Amino acid sequence: YLFIFINENEVSIPDDVGVSPECMSPVHTHSQAPGKLHVEIPPSEQMSITVGDFFTVWGKEFSSTKLMNSEADEENEIVMTVFPTVDDYEAGTNGIISADYENHIFSSKDSDGDGVPDGDGTVVLIEYKQKSN
Repeated sequence: YLFIFINENEVSIPDDVGVSPECMSPVHTHSQAPGKLHVEIPPSEQMSITVGDFFTVWGKEFSSTKLMNSEADEENEIVMTVFPTVDDYEAGTNGIISADYENHIFSSKDSDGDGVPDGDGTVVLIEYKQKSN
């Protein structure tokens, strides 16, 4: 899942980002749950997909200094928090601030062999906000 807030206003991620009649990107959206990203890669071609890959597919900018049209400066910052589950995100618990930004991996790999891709069900929250004093 990916949620984006700019100055406390949620940015909606459109349905069908990365989906066209001719092609479907390995990372894309559908018209399901808000913020739900789909990483679909055949098991024979396991690869790592990053947050930056999704922003590239979406045609938007994201880095440690820029979130779409908003740039970090002396008064504003971009903070990325990763939650292990949707329940943790909704409760505001167990979130870890990440400095990986566009390099954070939404993986299709199943490194631990449990049948679930690594990172499945995690929530990435990206906020552009005024720095706290």
